[in-house]
Amino acid sequence: MEVLIAIVSAVFSSYTVSPDLYSHGPYEYEAEYNSVEECKIDSYGVDAICTTEAPYQMYVLSNKTINHSGKALEYVDCDYWAGCYTQED
Repeated sequence: MEVLIAIVSAVFSSYTVSPDLYSHGPYEYEAEYNSVEECKIDSYGVDAICTTEAPYQMYVLSNKTINHSGKALEYVDCDYWAGCYTQED
């Protein structure tokens, strides 16, 4: 029980310290900067992330809706141990 409490408290505390780790995009390219500091200043208060390698880019959370509907996979016999699936066009 103590182990479960420790795991839950570790996850909760990591969320309170850095909630951006639990963000689930999609992100879109917004702008490019000369330094990470410029990017962080410009993205303050906005739901955005900055890359830490040159070129320093800012990505903002997209407001587009994700369409999770797709075509069904069709099982096809093959030589692999798990079987094969194809997706028809």
